[in-house]
Amino acid sequence: MTDNQAKKDIMYSILFLCTANRFRSPIAEATFHKLLKKQNIENDWTVESAGTWTQPGFPIIPSEEWIRDNLGLEISGHRSKIVDLKMISQFDLIVVMESNQKEALSVEYPCESHKIYMLTELTDGPIYDISDPVRQKSEEFLCIGKEIINLIEKNFNKILQRVYSNHGMKI
Repeated sequence: MTDNQAKKDIMYSILFLCTANRFRSPIAEATFHKLLKKQNIENDWTVESAGTWTQPGFPIIPSEEWIRDNLGLEISGHRSKIVDLKMISQFDLIVVMESNQKEALSVEYPCESHKIYMLTELTDGPIYDISDPVRQKSEEFLCIGKEIINLIEKNFNKILQRVYSNHGMKI
């Protein structure tokens, strides 16, 4: 069986996390979905997002329309979700936005810590926190949204390879 045949029989998964699941992680989720679709491999993947410190059921901010018009992403009907052990254990890769999120999740879920990474750890650049724009000026939403999109687009194959290597495969 070739790697390509094996890939078709396996479902791969990635979970993007931020604090409230209302901007950063949904942007990452939508970007990753868009790139999977572009490569025609979206049916082989489960991609979701959640929050580490949130209440369930809140909409994305600033708004679905703002995200479509300013970032070119379709995010319809998004509602915040909170992460838990059941959710974390179902995913191959957990991607967080900040070092404190990685640390807290690694302490709370030590058996899953091997698959928790900051988004910037999955790049060839410096490792840093992607700040939460919620308490910042509105221009920061655009800047941070574009930063997340750029990081995922430039490092998409590297992120795929991280998941595939967990299954013993290469791109």
